[in-house]
Amino acid sequence: EAVQAARLATPLDSKRPTVDRRFLCDPVLARGLEAVVAAGVARLRETAAEAGQRVAVHVNKYMRILEYTASGAGLAPHPDGTKVCEDTGVTSTHTLLLFLADVAEGGETVL
Repeated sequence: EAVQAARLATPLDSKRPTVDRRFLCDPVLARGLEAVVAAGVARLRETAAEAGQRVAVHVNKYMRILEYTASGAGLAPHPDGTKVCEDTGVTSTHTLLLFLADVAEGGETVL
């Protein structure tokens, strides 16, 4: 619900014709997502600990929300950029995909 509310409150940046993008900076929402992600990788942490490794979980407060409203819409293959959070000094290293809606047809992510 918090992600949907933030999405709807953020203006669209429609520079790309195939996707509507929203850019937001929300440390409170990021902390909430971080808690969800941390819980989801709890087993990974256990496995990593057994191997003598650590797994860090941090969700950067800078987020992009992409909306594909037209059939066949998408982005061309591209490398994701990195962003350093000035509050923590942590550099983004991975992309997290959250699917906020389900549809009867389509909706697949092509990687």
